[in-house]
Amino acid sequence: MNVAQLKKLQNQVNATGSTTVSAGKHINVTTTTNGTTKDYKVSLSDDITNQITNNTTNINNIQGDVTNIKQNVTNIQGDITNIKQDVTNMGRNVARLDKKVNKSVAGAAALAALHPLDFDPDAKWDFAAGYGHYHDGNAAALGAFYRPNEDLQFSVGSTVGNGETVVNAGMSVKVGAHSNVSRSRVAISKEVLELKKTVAVQNAQIQKLTALLNGLAGTNMKADRSTLFPDVPNNHWAYAAVSDLSRRGLVEGYPDGTFGGDRMMTRYEFAQIVYRAIQNGVVVDNRLVSEFGPEMALFRVDTIAKNHEGQPTIERVRVNKK
Repeated sequence: MNVAQLKKLQNQVNATGSTTVSAGKHINVTTTTNGTTKDYKVSLSDDITNQITNNTTNINNIQGDVTNIKQNVTNIQGDITNIKQDVTNMGRNVARLDKKVNKSVAGAAALAALHPLDFDPDAKWDFAAGYGHYHDGNAAALGAFYRPNEDLQFSVGSTVGNGETVVNAGMSVKVGAHSNVSRSRVAISKEVLELKKTVAVQNAQIQKLTALLNGLAGTNMKADRSTLFPDVPNNHWAYAAVSDLSRRGLVEGYPDGTFGGDRMMTRYEFAQIVYRAIQNGVVVDNRLVSEFGPEMALFRVDTIAKNHEGQPTIERVRVNKK
């Protein structure tokens, strides 16, 4: 029963003047005698009042919970916004990391392209440049190599120009037992020169043996190597000498077929004549051979420094320029 029903009941009581009032469910009726009349007080039972109070409290709590839920929803929306921002930042960081990785790999490829040249005792420093590419990363590298001898090498290299500098440095050392066979260009050149001397002596001996056999057999085994030079006419005063030298194989003229008698003879050309004479078995003064020995060789070995006993300590191979 609500308040409106109670008021309606009160009006009915006042209208009839005599009404029987009885308590109902959750309704309390209190009777009070006032002279010849009785007063009736109708009220809700305490359990209904307590229930209403509890319901009001629960409603207030629910409203508080709803407020808290709304705040939580607001906080969750803020967290979602922050997560989206973090994901965006993470994507940017991954993109930057990919670029750094691509540049670093390109730098490693550029450094791997640096290589030294063969050991040269006259030029112990080598410089190299390299280029590397990986996906969208590009890099260039510069390196230097120092090799004081055949058994030791120092190197340093660095990338340039791509914003991700990569540097390396190294040292290479040969260890273990050395072979008795030297790969030094000086040692090889010395051996070649000795072999050339031996071959020259053997050629001279062969020519002498050939001449001896020709004399014993009464024949000349040498082919006629005479050459007619168009620039040496028959009436030239040196025609006989030029023809005889050509027949002996001591002069061959120039590639165009001319003798070039008006040209100045170089030491190399004269040395070639001496060398051919030796090969043909002609006895040549040793002083002449010693004089033009350097010109008759394609290369030579020069002594740069000696020890206190006069033994060579530093030797270099030199190419004879013609």
